[in-house]
Amino acid sequence: MPTLQAAIDTLQDAINEGHFSDAKVDFPASLIRQFKHRGSLSQKQEFWAHKLADEYLNPPEKIAPVGTKVADSFLPVLALFEKAAGKLQYPTIWLCLADGQPVITSRAAAHSKNPGHLYVKLPDSIGYAGKVSPTGEFFPVQALSPAGSKEIADLLTRLGADPIGVATEYAKLTGRCCFCDKHLDNEKSVAVGYGPTCAKNYQLPYGVNAMHEANAKKAVVITNPVANPIAAQGRLKLDDMIASVRSA
Repeated sequence: MPTLQAAIDTLQDAINEGHFSDAKVDFPASLIRQFKHRGSLSQKQEFWAHKLADEYLNPPEKIAPVGTKVADSFLPVLALFEKAAGKLQYPTIWLCLADGQPVITSRAAAHSKNPGHLYVKLPDSIGYAGKVSPTGEFFPVQALSPAGSKEIADLLTRLGADPIGVATEYAKLTGRCCFCDKHLDNEKSVAVGYGPTCAKNYQLPYGVNAMHEANAKKAVVITNPVANPIAAQGRLKLDDMIASVRSA
């Protein structure tokens, strides 16, 4: 049996990688806090620390036996996370589906059981939704419908192909940065969907160049702007912002 310290480290990795749902994360988090505070756990708590760590390392089979691979379409999003891994320990990107359901994608740590994989979570519904392997295969859980699997695959493909456009789209819908989940209050940051720090972390342009690129790619919204007046209004605001920067 691994040491208690190893079990605690595994639980921390599991939390960082989104293994536990929002409804279940408090208990393992409390075990970690108590161990750090006291340096030990009760016999019952130690049992649960080892049990939860073992379940994370050896989960029941939930992954579909055959991966869903869409040519090389996932390689750009893997590359995007690879860039951020040079700056961040746990790169994480927040997005949402067409119905507004949040999607959280994070990169597994180098010392985890699946280094280099991307973990996908739907926190408002099934929790863990699947993973993307370093070779570009998406393995959805069986609880995810084929339509849901395709929508997530399409979203990640768009993110890799057009990170500025997807970030802008998310900022319009939520007012937040998809790379750090912080509120955007700077005009330039709102226009491109992220701030200067995240631009450096993900090696993306920032400022006028990024705004030009975002404006040039009209696929910054999922829905038809005519059918979605809020999105259309956001696009008009983006055009106004770019015009003001050009004239400054």
